[in-house]
Amino acid sequence: MKLNKFRPEDLSKFGLSNHESRIYTALIKHGVCTMTELAQLADVPRTKVYPNVKKMERKGLVELLPDKPSRCRVVPPEKVFDQLVKEREREYQEMNSLLETLNQFYKQSSNTHGMERREFWSFPDRKHALELFKKDLIGAKQEVLCVLNPNGIRMIAEHQDILRKCKENKVSVRLLVQFVSSELERLSDLSNYFDINLITRELGDNLVLIDSKLCYMFSGARISENYGNASFLLIPDERVTENVRSFVNNFLWSQGMTVDAARKFVTKNLGNDMIKMIAPSVFLNSLVYSFSRWIIEKHGKREGLDALRRITAETLRFLEEQGIVLASDRIRPSLRTVEALASLFGENLSFEYDEDDPSGQLTVTVQESMQFDYKEEALKSDVQLTFWGLLTEGVFQKLDHETTTIQTVSDPTKNQWIILKRALKKGVKIKSLDEALEQWGKVSG
Repeated sequence: MKLNKFRPEDLSKFGLSNHESRIYTALIKHGVCTMTELAQLADVPRTKVYPNVKKMERKGLVELLPDKPSRCRVVPPEKVFDQLVKEREREYQEMNSLLETLNQFYKQSSNTHGMERREFWSFPDRKHALELFKKDLIGAKQEVLCVLNPNGIRMIAEHQDILRKCKENKVSVRLLVQFVSSELERLSDLSNYFDINLITRELGDNLVLIDSKLCYMFSGARISENYGNASFLLIPDERVTENVRSFVNNFLWSQGMTVDAARKFVTKNLGNDMIKMIAPSVFLNSLVYSFSRWIIEKHGKREGLDALRRITAETLRFLEEQGIVLASDRIRPSLRTVEALASLFGENLSFEYDEDDPSGQLTVTVQESMQFDYKEEALKSDVQLTFWGLLTEGVFQKLDHETTTIQTVSDPTKNQWIILKRALKKGVKIKSLDEALEQWGKVSG
């Protein structure tokens, strides 16, 4: 590659992020630089330079010099990337060998009816797929569990006579259905015969589980475009089916509501919004918010926040007694655990935090929040008054850290909240990034 054609983003091929690529390019062109110089030369926000330099140091890309103010330089490229290129070449050879093996398996897997046996059966022919599906429905002995979007609702309605016979034969028939107001009347009729719960999640595919042995997937364009025009899949694997069934029962079915409950809340102007408002995760956060606000208004901001922190600390202790450990000896793994737990409740929560960053910058992103504003103008607080906000505060409290909210930003177009905070060891006071770098230099020097 010619020098005049080189672009910093080309370094993504070596696994570098956008900011890392810019910093590395600036260092390799200009030599040793301070953090301030790097921010200008690399066109990277000043607050992002030091965290990225630390990450690059751990990767062996740069060296931090024991200077004040802090300076850094690149490690020669051949020392860093030569070994990576050799590893990629070995991986390429292994992938070619694996590809040959897969092709041999593929040639041996042909079968009748246009089906191909891999981990699943695929059906290009809709008619044949429906015939087999009806046969398996009729043969159900214990349970039929369906997860359906609007297209799936109409398909199941066409087979309701078979499902009614299943009910007559003491087979459990349950439908977990994506809420769409236009299908409410149809669902009301079906609820006279089957157990139905509604959820507000948008479902791309339809699943039908039969006796924890068979898993049918009825898909739309997503699979039709990517896999041989197949829109019907069958997974005849008890382990896979049972795992899917457990997930549906434990995390989706419990979040649903009955058709009668939905009909009571749906009006001409308030349909999907009202359904969302009574979803379990929304109710949980609303309850925590109201309780927290009452405590702060009753006891004052300072004493109220201290009380909330004591409550969250007691909550973590109680959970650990039950075998649920959310706060380990490190902050980052603990935050990952909170993210995973939140996802089980349908909450899209993410944290960005580097324990080695002396500025203590913490970024909390909340996607698709439909409960309420995360910033209350009449009640400014360093603690986010939601279940996950309090739980996160408890993690930092247990690990002897204090948090302060710097700014809360809303992006209505993405239905997203970004909370910028500072999380520091108790007793540590940082006023600016320059002071943070100076402190780090004293420690490292």
